[in-house]
Amino acid sequence: MDYSFEVCFNSGKVLLNDNETACALVSFPDKKKSSISSVLNDINFVFNAVGLGGVTKAMQREKIIHANYPNSNIYYLWFIGVDQDQQGRGEGSKLLTEILKDAADYARPVFLETSVSRNIDWYQKFGFEVYNKINFTYDLYLLKHA
Repeated sequence: MDYSFEVCFNSGKVLLNDNETACALVSFPDKKKSSISSVLNDINFVFNAVGLGGVTKAMQREKIIHANYPNSNIYYLWFIGVDQDQQGRGEGSKLLTEILKDAADYARPVFLETSVSRNIDWYQKFGFEVYNKINFTYDLYLLKHA
Protein backbone atom coordinates (compact mmCIF):
# COMPACT_ATOMS: atom_id res chain seq x y z
CA MET A 1 0.00 0.00 0.00
CA ASP A 2 2.94 2.36 0.63
CA TYR A 3 3.95 2.02 -3.01
CA SER A 4 0.46 2.86 -4.28
CA PHE A 5 0.17 5.81 -1.93
CA GLU A 6 3.50 7.26 -3.10
CA VAL A 7 2.61 6.85 -6.77
CA CYS A 8 -0.77 8.51 -6.31
CA PHE A 9 0.55 11.24 -4.03
CA ASN A 10 3.18 12.16 -6.64
CA SER A 11 1.23 11.63 -9.87
CA GLY A 12 -2.43 11.56 -8.98
CA LYS A 13 -4.59 12.17 -5.94
CA VAL A 14 -5.14 10.83 -2.46
CA LEU A 15 -8.75 11.55 -1.52
CA LEU A 16 -10.26 11.36 1.96
CA ASN A 17 -13.81 11.95 3.07
CA ASP A 18 -14.45 14.67 5.67
CA ASN A 19 -14.21 12.39 8.72
CA GLU A 20 -11.24 10.45 7.25
CA THR A 21 -13.01 7.09 7.31
CA ALA A 22 -12.94 6.57 3.53
CA CYS A 23 -9.99 6.93 1.19
CA ALA A 24 -9.29 6.59 -2.51
CA LEU A 25 -6.00 6.44 -4.39
CA VAL A 26 -6.18 7.84 -7.91
CA SER A 27 -3.40 7.73 -10.46
CA PHE A 28 -2.95 9.73 -13.64
CA PRO A 29 -0.64 7.37 -15.57
CA ASP A 30 0.30 10.12 -18.04
CA LYS A 31 1.60 12.27 -15.15
CA LYS A 32 3.98 9.66 -13.76
CA LYS A 33 7.53 10.91 -14.12
CA SER A 34 10.81 9.21 -13.33
CA SER A 35 12.74 10.75 -10.48
CA ILE A 36 15.16 9.53 -7.87
CA SER A 37 12.24 9.23 -5.46
CA SER A 38 10.10 7.22 -7.91
CA VAL A 39 12.99 4.88 -8.75
CA LEU A 40 13.64 4.28 -5.04
CA ASN A 41 9.92 3.64 -4.55
CA ASP A 42 9.99 1.10 -7.41
CA ILE A 43 13.05 -0.64 -5.94
CA ASN A 44 11.42 -0.76 -2.52
CA PHE A 45 8.30 -2.28 -4.11
CA VAL A 46 10.34 -4.98 -5.83
CA PHE A 47 12.19 -6.02 -2.70
CA ASN A 48 9.30 -5.73 -0.26
CA ALA A 49 6.28 -6.77 -2.32
CA VAL A 50 6.94 -8.84 -5.43
CA GLY A 51 10.50 -10.04 -4.82
CA LEU A 52 13.15 -10.36 -7.49
CA GLY A 53 11.66 -13.60 -8.75
CA GLY A 54 8.25 -12.00 -9.22
CA VAL A 55 9.35 -8.95 -11.21
CA THR A 56 8.89 -10.50 -14.64
CA LYS A 57 5.47 -11.91 -13.73
CA ALA A 58 4.33 -8.57 -12.27
CA MET A 59 5.56 -6.66 -15.33
CA GLN A 60 3.79 -9.07 -17.69
CA ARG A 61 0.59 -8.73 -15.69
CA GLU A 62 0.78 -4.92 -15.83
CA LYS A 63 1.49 -5.00 -19.56
CA ILE A 64 -1.63 -7.11 -20.17
CA ILE A 65 -3.78 -4.78 -18.06
CA HIS A 66 -2.41 -1.58 -19.60
CA ALA A 67 -3.02 -2.94 -23.11
CA ASN A 68 -6.73 -2.66 -22.23
CA TYR A 69 -6.58 1.08 -21.52
CA PRO A 70 -7.33 3.66 -24.18
CA ASN A 71 -4.53 5.79 -25.60
CA SER A 72 -6.14 8.88 -24.08
CA ASN A 73 -5.58 10.21 -20.56
CA ILE A 74 -7.47 8.29 -17.89
CA TYR A 75 -8.50 8.71 -14.27
CA TYR A 76 -7.33 5.44 -12.73
CA LEU A 77 -9.06 4.50 -9.48
CA TRP A 78 -6.42 2.27 -7.94
CA PHE A 79 -8.01 1.76 -4.52
CA ILE A 80 -11.12 2.85 -2.67
CA GLY A 81 -11.91 1.72 0.84
CA VAL A 82 -13.81 2.51 4.01
CA ASP A 83 -12.86 1.75 7.60
CA GLN A 84 -14.42 -1.58 8.47
CA ASP A 85 -16.51 -0.18 11.32
CA GLN A 86 -17.91 2.53 9.00
CA GLN A 87 -18.91 0.25 6.11
CA GLY A 88 -22.54 0.12 5.07
CA ARG A 89 -23.15 3.77 5.99
CA GLY A 90 -22.78 5.25 2.52
CA GLU A 91 -19.29 6.69 3.01
CA GLY A 92 -17.84 4.77 0.06
CA SER A 93 -20.78 5.77 -2.14
CA LYS A 94 -20.33 9.43 -1.25
CA LEU A 95 -16.61 9.24 -2.00
CA LEU A 96 -17.16 7.46 -5.31
CA THR A 97 -19.73 10.11 -6.29
CA GLU A 98 -17.11 12.80 -5.58
CA ILE A 99 -14.54 10.85 -7.60
CA LEU A 100 -16.88 10.72 -10.59
CA LYS A 101 -17.48 14.48 -10.35
CA ASP A 102 -13.73 15.09 -10.11
CA ALA A 103 -13.05 12.88 -13.13
CA ALA A 104 -15.70 14.78 -15.10
CA ASP A 105 -13.96 18.06 -14.17
CA TYR A 106 -10.76 16.60 -15.63
CA ALA A 107 -12.71 15.27 -18.65
CA ARG A 108 -11.18 11.83 -18.08
CA PRO A 109 -12.91 8.45 -18.09
CA VAL A 110 -12.52 6.43 -14.89
CA PHE A 111 -10.93 2.98 -15.11
CA LEU A 112 -10.42 0.40 -12.37
CA GLU A 113 -9.88 -3.29 -11.81
CA THR A 114 -11.26 -5.63 -9.20
CA SER A 115 -10.78 -9.28 -8.47
CA VAL A 116 -13.67 -9.21 -6.00
CA SER A 117 -16.71 -10.16 -8.06
CA ARG A 118 -19.18 -9.11 -5.34
CA ASN A 119 -17.97 -5.48 -5.78
CA ILE A 120 -19.06 -5.36 -9.43
CA ASP A 121 -22.75 -4.72 -8.62
CA TRP A 122 -21.75 -1.79 -6.41
CA TYR A 123 -19.68 -0.21 -9.17
CA GLN A 124 -22.44 -0.82 -11.72
CA LYS A 125 -24.86 1.22 -9.55
CA PHE A 126 -22.60 4.19 -10.35
CA GLY A 127 -22.57 3.57 -14.08
CA PHE A 128 -19.45 1.43 -14.40
CA GLU A 129 -19.41 -1.40 -16.89
CA VAL A 130 -17.22 -4.47 -17.09
CA TYR A 131 -15.43 -4.21 -20.41
CA ASN A 132 -13.07 -7.15 -20.04
CA LYS A 133 -12.18 -10.05 -17.78
CA ILE A 134 -8.64 -11.36 -17.61
CA ASN A 135 -7.85 -14.74 -16.13
CA PHE A 136 -4.53 -14.80 -14.34
CA THR A 137 -4.61 -17.37 -11.53
CA TYR A 138 -7.80 -15.50 -10.59
CA ASP A 139 -10.35 -13.46 -12.55
CA LEU A 140 -9.58 -9.77 -12.85
CA TYR A 141 -12.52 -7.62 -13.95
CA LEU A 142 -11.74 -4.41 -15.83
CA LEU A 143 -14.32 -1.67 -15.42
CA LYS A 144 -14.80 1.75 -16.96
CA HIS A 145 -17.03 4.75 -16.47
CA ALA A 146 -17.19 7.13 -19.42
